Amino acid sequence: MERTELVEEIVRRVTARLHELEGAEQADPSESKQGLLILTQAHGTACHSVLESEAVRRKWRVDCALQREYDVELADYDAVLLGDLSCGALDRIASGVGDCAFTRLAVQAILAGKKVYILAEGVELYRYRESAPAVYYKMLQQKLDFLQASGAVLCTQTDVGQLLTEKQPAAKLQVPPAEASNAKEKTLAKRVLTERDLIDAEKQGVACIRVGAGCIITALAKDLAAGRGITIIKGQD
Repeated sequence: MERTELVEEIVRRVTARLHELEGAEQADPSESKQGLLILTQAHGTACHSVLESEAVRRKWRVDCALQREYDVELADYDAVLLGDLSCGALDRIASGVGDCAFTRLAVQAILAGKKVYILAEGVELYRYRESAPAVYYKMLQQKLDFLQASGAVLCTQTDVGQLLTEKQPAAKLQVPPAEASNAKEKTLAKRVLTERDLIDAEKQGVACIRVGAGCIITALAKDLAAGRGITIIKGQD
């Protein structure tokens, strides 16, 4: 009887250990996913649509910095999505000033070479497109252009899911060196700037494209410009 009980106890322990190992193996795939940090100043439906997207979660391990009270390690993430961007935060991030948890994480993400996405619907500047003085609007727009030239990708809520789920290159984003300020420029008088315009410009060795203030830049054009190190600067019509 004692021998039988001993055998049963050994079987129970071995079975329990096997269950533990199986659980560890099942956890490994999620640990191997790329990390995406959603960074916002306030909760909104736009960022939650990404947070709850099954397609995005199949590829990314998604966390919301605000839900974690910004208590996150940036090294644990491969990409950052700025779900909202106030004019004040835009100014500070473009100036490299991390004076709060939100701006600090955004600045660190750019400096660390993380892939940074900016949700267009959350950019406060765009709310004043019709009312702001042209020169003042242009000043803030140039700061947003500067972030894009630094590698950030401006995208809409519709585009961001596709950008996050399409195959991404393993290599880090290549950003043009700071000393390349004398790169070849080209001015395009177009109402809409597309990825085809970017491809043609790149073939000509153009590193900076200037367009009018009213020019519409497609999401694919912005993404291509960020990936190829081409600066797009909006002027004043």
